[in-house]
Amino acid sequence: MRKWKRRIDPVAEEQAFLEGVYGRTKPLLHKLILSQGASEHEAEDILQEAFLRLWQKVETLRELPERKCLSYVYTTVRNTAMTYLGRKTRQGTQPLDENVPAPAGKGPEEYYLSLEKEETFRRAMERLDESSRQLLLLRYVLEEDDKEIALRFGVKPDSLRMMVSRARAKLKAEMQRLEEGKGESS
Repeated sequence: MRKWKRRIDPVAEEQAFLEGVYGRTKPLLHKLILSQGASEHEAEDILQEAFLRLWQKVETLRELPERKCLSYVYTTVRNTAMTYLGRKTRQGTQPLDENVPAPAGKGPEEYYLSLEKEETFRRAMERLDESSRQLLLLRYVLEEDDKEIALRFGVKPDSLRMMVSRARAKLKAEMQRLEEGKGESS
């Protein structure tokens, strides 16, 4: 009697893998994109664009350990968002930041100063090492609890608090350098 080998459709497997990653990470990635100043509609476009890029790397992603795979996905989405939003800004199509309403009772000077401070913050975050940047994003922007973050980084919660404290100090120092005009070229 002849045995039939069951053929597995590699494209279907890759699609199922990527859909699984998408399903597990979408809320986190959506928050990440919104934290970079994208609107709800733009966030969906950015996610689609990022996962199209990830589709081209699906074989590599499947071979990575889960933590590295998720880090790769996170980095790809973050970079896609930065590119997308940067392109929009360069094309001059970005209206006055629609995602940051002018504070009530404040004049235009205060509003633009707050936007300038936000830009300094973004530039300082870009200058941090990847680990510090991820720690701060996960803790303060995405508001994950210490236990979850500690698991991601493979450390104890007490150690994580010290790491977050050091990352905040680095961010503060970087922002001061930028505000004083010292860190302009690097």
